Amino acid sequence: MKAVDPRHVHAVIDTLTAPSAGVGALPLGASALKVRIAHSGLTREELSALSAAFLDDRRQAARGILGEAAFQAKGVEFVFLPVPGSIAALYAGAQGYTVALSLGLVEALRLSCVAGQLRSALEMLKASKRLEAAMGAEAAGKALQLLEQMIAYLIASAILAHLEARRVPNAVAALDAQMVRKANVVVEAALMFVLLHELGHVEYQRAQSRSTTTWEFAVAEELDARQEEELFADKYALDQVPAGFRLPMVHAAAFVLHLYTYIDVLRTGESRTHPLAVNRLAAMRAQVGSLQVGEVGDAATRNAIEVGQTLQAQDPLSLAGGQGLAAIEKFVATCDEVDWRPAQEALQFFSA
Repeated sequence: MKAVDPRHVHAVIDTLTAPSAGVGALPLGASALKVRIAHSGLTREELSALSAAFLDDRRQAARGILGEAAFQAKGVEFVFLPVPGSIAALYAGAQGYTVALSLGLVEALRLSCVAGQLRSALEMLKASKRLEAAMGAEAAGKALQLLEQMIAYLIASAILAHLEARRVPNAVAALDAQMVRKANVVVEAALMFVLLHELGHVEYQRAQSRSTTTWEFAVAEELDARQEEELFADKYALDQVPAGFRLPMVHAAAFVLHLYTYIDVLRTGESRTHPLAVNRLAAMRAQVGSLQVGEVGDAATRNAIEVGQTLQAQDPLSLAGGQGLAAIEKFVATCDEVDWRPAQEALQFFSA
């Protein structure tokens, strides 16, 4: 895989108007995306150079896991689109295959990964008495409640960033540097999964024959051929990494799919091109196989599956107080005005 040839940039963007040409997520719709790309002001050459720089950064980050051949795929180009809204898709055109990722996807993933790191910190702070001893019982309790609200705020913001190209809140910028570094490590693993997943679509579409696979699901679901392809691409992504990194890869994928779990519930009743996110995660976890008790990342992965099962079992109207996206938008707007400093001070005790 190499950066898109400047001569192909317009052809790739034009394929966005043809849904049959793409495989992946394009929440905003083709027309809105084309307008945003045009407003970016970047030339074809600049988009190609930006794509090359982004892909090179991902190769550097993944080299220790994937080796020198990281993300190599003959006849596949890559384009990074500096626009809001989540895009992770494969396009087939006259020039061959093109994998497209957007800045909005990276931002939504970062919010989800930071929320996951904060959840781990919150559980550790709850189990420790250090915070209460330092701040007092009442102040510590309020700080932990505020941290819980911050986590919900980041997840809600990630949903809006994905579905509606909303801006990313600045709450992340004020977090402890160590917390941000930990989240960035997970973001890189999540992006590794996303890129390998898209290359899995290439493999699927090029394959002359495919072995029949029995998937292990968490929620009963009947799949069509298009949805089966998504599971094939997930499996392909896991097959590309060493056995010792498969659980960390699934753990990273959980941050992607946990976000999609909420979106599945919000869009209950609508037609879907992907299997339920909780089933994708359960299938990947089953692919890893048996593990030793206490393996890092397994508890979080299993918890994400359990949360997904619980959400799928609920009445869709129970999410966001029955108001769906409108309630999420209102919640985020309210949280935009919150002073998060007590929660951020509490996190210092986790980092110390």
